[in-house]
Amino acid sequence: MKPKLHPIAGTGTLANPASAPHAALVVDDHHRMRRLETELLRQLLPGYAIEEADSAEAAIEAVTRHRPGLVLMDVHLPGIDGLEATRRILEIAPETTIIVVSLADDWRYFQLALEAGARAFVPKGTLHEALPALIARLVDTAHTPSMP
Repeated sequence: MKPKLHPIAGTGTLANPASAPHAALVVDDHHRMRRLETELLRQLLPGYAIEEADSAEAAIEAVTRHRPGLVLMDVHLPGIDGLEATRRILEIAPETTIIVVSLADDWRYFQLALEAGARAFVPKGTLHEALPALIARLVDTAHTPSMP
């Protein structure tokens, strides 16, 4: 079965002079899921500094301080949800590439992620299959380490 990958706004790259192209942020309120997502990004992006946040507020603060090139954003967060956090982050750092993830494989979240400005939506159930191809498309290989 082919993994469900929902790219939104073209290919683009993570490398941008205004951002830290070798930095990523994983935002998820569930510790175990956040650790799994972080480990997956470490495998896909060797040499990247990967920070974690457990809330939208912490994510917005981290983006303000570090300007990561990539944010992996959960939809369902306590307080401010991931879609609103996506909007706010892109107001602060429009060069940031945001991939929205959710346990729900629902067209509605794909649409809402698009409206918020995310570059892609990936259901969490397909992350291990879909994220490598998506990251390969988004990362500017001329400026980043090679992918495994």
